[in-house]
Amino acid sequence: MAQATVSLGSLAVSVLLIREAPSAEYGYYVLAITTILVLSTVQNAFLQAPLVLALTRSTVDEQRALLAGTIRLHRHMLAVAATVAVVLAGVVLVLGELPRHEGLIVSAGIAAVLATLFREFFRMLLMVRHHAAPVVLADIVFSALLLLGVALATRTSTPAALSLGALASAGAIAGVLLVRTLFKHEQLAGVIPRKNLLSEFAPTGSWSAIGSTTHWSFSQGYNYIAVALIDVTAVAALAATRVALTPINLLSSGIAPLLFPAASRWLRDSSGTAVLRRLLGIASGIALLAVIYILVLWFSRDWIFGHVLDTSFEQRDLLILAWVPVFLVMVFRDQMVLLPGAAGQFRQMALVTFFGAAVALGVTYFSISEYGVVGGPMGVLCGEVLNLAGMIWLSWSKIRSGRRSQYS
Repeated sequence: MAQATVSLGSLAVSVLLIREAPSAEYGYYVLAITTILVLSTVQNAFLQAPLVLALTRSTVDEQRALLAGTIRLHRHMLAVAATVAVVLAGVVLVLGELPRHEGLIVSAGIAAVLATLFREFFRMLLMVRHHAAPVVLADIVFSALLLLGVALATRTSTPAALSLGALASAGAIAGVLLVRTLFKHEQLAGVIPRKNLLSEFAPTGSWSAIGSTTHWSFSQGYNYIAVALIDVTAVAALAATRVALTPINLLSSGIAPLLFPAASRWLRDSSGTAVLRRLLGIASGIALLAVIYILVLWFSRDWIFGHVLDTSFEQRDLLILAWVPVFLVMVFRDQMVLLPGAAGQFRQMALVTFFGAAVALGVTYFSISEYGVVGGPMGVLCGEVLNLAGMIWLSWSKIRSGRRSQYS
């Protein structure tokens, strides 16, 4: 329910901007959101994986101290990030490297980044501790405020910057609600935080964050290659056609983080084979829903782009067809990453993802150079296929090592 609320809100914002904002403005917004996505993904990857693993082997009192310590660590990390971002933005603006319009977008984007990191962190903590209801409430508040702000922003001459400002405001308000809820439910007032968590989390969290960053480099980095080789309107075309398929990704990637704590418990209580079979079953069910959605989308594409999105792009149908296999592979990749993640194989996962990203970025550059905007999804597909194959191989390696230790 929580992920569905956020997903529907994000989809509504994209539809609103596609319909009401100029293509270039929507392109700038997509580039900013892409950056926000990678930073929040890296943050959660660095903190969630080692936190979940530590919580599973801690007593109740130790868990509270662990949560308090993680909150203090995040506060310090956010302060450093804010300082670095403000200094860099100030230098760029003073040197006049950005026009006023782009400078306004960057400034609003920094505020949106910090608010999103704040909100996503406490959202992650509450979900890890299985407090879903207050997360849903905060997500409803966030989505409502964001939609209202974006609706007002599209009536101005700077919709991208003001939409990012709305994102920052909505994120900050929702984040405050999440903080109050966490401290109330976990009784964290007066708890002495656990110390030295940075050094404790770093071995696992660093590899997890590196893997997430590397995966982002090819799954979202095509936007920056498209800007460099074509222009910002190419980003709008890629994003608008991808938006039509986004519900698939939102469902799959939204379920995966919620399953990670469960996968850790499954691996502790049962065999790797049973966990892999369960994850494959979940992925297959999501894929079936995805296929049904794709068929509905394809046969109603003229109505969707003509009336719902109220926009048109060259090679629209080719772009949709190019995105379809990408999203289907993503469904399985999102779930297959959970078994090696629960087994703590973050270093191996990062190396597998790095290899896939290196190949994918090369393919992306070549395909966009040769085929234009329709070449964007080709590199993403290449990277997702290699990544999925690598995660299956790591899962199978874990199962085989478990069998050898059982019979040795």
